[in-house]
Amino acid sequence: MAIRNIIMVLTGLIAATTVIAAAEKAPETSDIIYGKVTIDQLFKMNPTWASLADAYQPDSLSIDYLKHVESPVAIQAYYGYWCSDSETNVPKLIKTLELAKNASIEIEFWNVARKKEGEERPPVNGRKLQAIPTFVVLVGGTEMGTIVENPKESVEKDLVSLIKQIEPELP
Repeated sequence: MAIRNIIMVLTGLIAATTVIAAAEKAPETSDIIYGKVTIDQLFKMNPTWASLADAYQPDSLSIDYLKHVESPVAIQAYYGYWCSDSETNVPKLIKTLELAKNASIEIEFWNVARKKEGEERPPVNGRKLQAIPTFVVLVGGTEMGTIVENPKESVEKDLVSLIKQIEPELP
Protein backbone atom coordinates (compact mmCIF):
# COMPACT_ATOMS: atom_id res chain seq x y z
CA MET A 1 0.00 0.00 0.00
CA ALA A 2 2.85 2.40 0.80
CA ILE A 3 4.43 1.92 -2.63
CA ARG A 4 1.12 2.68 -4.29
CA ASN A 5 0.81 5.91 -2.28
CA ILE A 6 4.36 6.92 -3.20
CA ILE A 7 3.65 6.29 -6.88
CA MET A 8 0.46 8.39 -6.69
CA VAL A 9 2.34 11.26 -4.99
CA LEU A 10 5.15 11.12 -7.58
CA THR A 11 2.65 11.05 -10.44
CA GLY A 12 0.91 14.09 -8.97
CA LEU A 13 4.22 15.96 -8.59
CA ILE A 14 5.21 15.21 -12.17
CA ALA A 15 1.83 16.39 -13.46
CA ALA A 16 2.01 19.57 -11.38
CA THR A 17 5.55 20.30 -12.58
CA THR A 18 4.46 19.85 -16.20
CA VAL A 19 1.54 22.27 -15.74
CA ILE A 20 3.76 24.84 -14.03
CA ALA A 21 6.42 24.59 -16.77
CA ALA A 22 3.78 25.01 -19.49
CA ALA A 23 2.29 28.00 -17.68
CA GLU A 24 5.71 29.66 -17.43
CA LYS A 25 6.34 29.21 -21.16
CA ALA A 26 2.94 30.14 -22.56
CA PRO A 27 1.92 33.80 -22.57
CA GLU A 28 -1.38 34.93 -21.12
CA THR A 29 -4.04 34.98 -23.82
CA SER A 30 -4.48 38.71 -23.28
CA ASP A 31 -0.74 39.25 -24.00
CA ILE A 32 -0.86 37.67 -27.46
CA ILE A 33 -0.73 40.12 -30.35
CA TYR A 34 -1.11 38.90 -33.91
CA GLY A 35 0.23 40.85 -36.83
CA LYS A 36 3.16 43.26 -36.78
CA VAL A 37 4.84 43.43 -33.36
CA THR A 38 7.80 45.23 -31.82
CA ILE A 39 10.74 43.32 -30.43
CA ASP A 40 9.56 44.26 -26.92
CA GLN A 41 6.14 42.75 -27.63
CA LEU A 42 7.80 39.66 -29.10
CA PHE A 43 9.86 39.13 -25.93
CA LYS A 44 6.81 39.76 -23.73
CA MET A 45 4.94 36.97 -25.54
CA ASN A 46 8.04 34.75 -25.55
CA PRO A 47 10.00 35.53 -22.36
CA THR A 48 12.53 32.72 -22.81
CA TRP A 49 13.52 33.92 -26.29
CA ALA A 50 15.65 36.77 -24.90
CA SER A 51 17.89 34.32 -23.05
CA LEU A 52 18.03 32.08 -26.14
CA ALA A 53 19.17 35.07 -28.20
CA ASP A 54 21.75 36.03 -25.57
CA ALA A 55 23.17 32.50 -25.54
CA TYR A 56 23.49 32.16 -29.33
CA GLN A 57 26.95 32.61 -30.86
CA PRO A 58 26.61 33.34 -34.58
CA ASP A 59 29.37 32.79 -37.11
CA SER A 60 31.83 35.69 -36.81
CA LEU A 61 32.57 35.89 -40.56
CA SER A 62 28.85 36.26 -41.28
CA ILE A 63 28.54 38.99 -38.65
CA ASP A 64 31.52 40.82 -40.15
CA TYR A 65 29.93 40.67 -43.61
CA LEU A 66 26.57 41.92 -42.28
CA LYS A 67 28.26 44.85 -40.51
CA HIS A 68 29.46 46.15 -43.89
CA VAL A 69 26.31 45.75 -46.00
CA GLU A 70 25.50 49.09 -47.63
CA SER A 71 22.37 48.27 -49.64
CA PRO A 72 19.09 48.71 -47.79
CA VAL A 73 18.01 45.31 -46.48
CA ALA A 74 14.52 44.63 -45.11
CA ILE A 75 13.76 41.39 -43.33
CA GLN A 76 10.17 40.37 -42.69
CA ALA A 77 10.18 37.71 -39.97
CA TYR A 78 6.90 35.78 -39.85
CA TYR A 79 6.79 33.56 -36.77
CA GLY A 80 4.41 31.93 -34.32
CA TYR A 81 4.84 32.29 -30.58
CA TRP A 82 3.57 28.70 -30.39
CA CYS A 83 6.06 27.28 -32.92
CA SER A 84 9.17 25.35 -31.87
CA ASP A 85 11.02 26.23 -35.11
CA SER A 86 10.30 29.91 -34.38
CA GLU A 87 11.61 29.45 -30.84
CA THR A 88 14.82 28.01 -32.31
CA ASN A 89 15.42 30.44 -35.19
CA VAL A 90 13.91 33.83 -34.29
CA PRO A 91 16.28 34.34 -31.31
CA LYS A 92 19.21 33.44 -33.61
CA LEU A 93 18.07 36.06 -36.13
CA ILE A 94 17.70 38.66 -33.37
CA LYS A 95 21.20 37.98 -32.00
CA THR A 96 22.72 38.03 -35.49
CA LEU A 97 21.26 41.43 -36.30
CA GLU A 98 22.05 42.76 -32.83
CA LEU A 99 25.73 41.92 -33.30
CA ALA A 100 25.81 43.25 -36.88
CA LYS A 101 24.61 46.68 -35.67
CA ASN A 102 23.92 47.82 -39.23
CA ALA A 103 21.41 50.62 -39.76
CA SER A 104 21.01 49.47 -43.39
CA ILE A 105 19.39 46.24 -42.18
CA GLU A 106 15.85 46.62 -40.84
CA ILE A 107 13.57 43.93 -39.49
CA GLU A 108 9.82 43.59 -39.00
CA PHE A 109 8.32 40.88 -36.82
CA TRP A 110 4.90 39.41 -37.64
CA ASN A 111 3.27 37.03 -35.15
CA VAL A 112 1.13 34.54 -37.07
CA ALA A 113 -1.84 32.66 -35.62
CA ARG A 114 -1.74 28.89 -35.62
CA LYS A 115 -3.79 27.58 -38.53
CA LYS A 116 -6.64 25.23 -37.81
CA GLU A 117 -6.20 21.67 -38.95
CA GLY A 118 -7.47 21.16 -42.46
CA GLU A 119 -7.61 24.90 -43.18
CA GLU A 120 -5.26 27.13 -45.12
CA ARG A 121 -3.49 29.91 -43.28
CA PRO A 122 -4.88 33.28 -44.38
CA PRO A 123 -2.36 35.68 -45.97
CA VAL A 124 -0.33 37.79 -43.55
CA ASN A 125 0.83 41.22 -44.71
CA GLY A 126 -0.35 40.20 -48.19
CA ARG A 127 1.90 37.13 -48.16
CA LYS A 128 0.78 33.50 -48.33
CA LEU A 129 2.97 31.55 -45.93
CA GLN A 130 3.54 27.82 -46.35
CA ALA A 131 5.42 27.30 -43.08
CA ILE A 132 6.49 29.13 -39.95
CA PRO A 133 8.89 30.75 -39.38
CA THR A 134 9.50 32.41 -42.72
CA PHE A 135 12.14 35.12 -43.04
CA VAL A 136 11.72 37.15 -46.24
CA VAL A 137 14.86 39.02 -47.30
CA LEU A 138 14.50 42.07 -49.52
CA VAL A 139 17.51 44.02 -50.76
CA GLY A 140 16.79 47.42 -52.27
CA GLY A 141 13.11 46.47 -52.37
CA THR A 142 13.73 43.28 -54.40
CA GLU A 143 12.97 39.95 -52.78
CA MET A 144 16.18 37.92 -52.74
CA GLY A 145 14.72 34.83 -51.13
CA THR A 146 13.40 33.30 -47.96
CA ILE A 147 14.53 31.19 -45.05
CA VAL A 148 11.64 28.85 -44.27
CA GLU A 149 11.30 26.83 -41.06
CA ASN A 150 14.97 25.94 -40.65
CA PRO A 151 18.00 27.38 -42.44
CA LYS A 152 20.13 25.30 -44.79
CA GLU A 153 23.34 26.14 -42.89
CA SER A 154 22.57 28.67 -40.17
CA VAL A 155 20.37 31.74 -39.95
CA GLU A 156 23.31 34.11 -40.38
CA LYS A 157 25.00 32.15 -43.19
CA ASP A 158 21.74 31.81 -45.12
CA LEU A 159 21.08 35.53 -44.65
CA VAL A 160 24.53 36.37 -46.02
CA SER A 161 23.98 34.04 -49.01
CA LEU A 162 20.80 35.90 -49.92
CA ILE A 163 22.34 39.37 -49.56
CA LYS A 164 25.47 38.38 -51.50
CA GLN A 165 23.32 38.15 -54.62
CA ILE A 166 23.43 41.98 -54.61
CA GLU A 167 26.62 42.71 -52.67
CA PRO A 168 29.00 39.84 -53.45
CA GLU A 169 32.21 41.40 -52.10
CA LEU A 170 32.46 43.50 -49.00
CA PRO A 171 35.52 44.52 -46.95
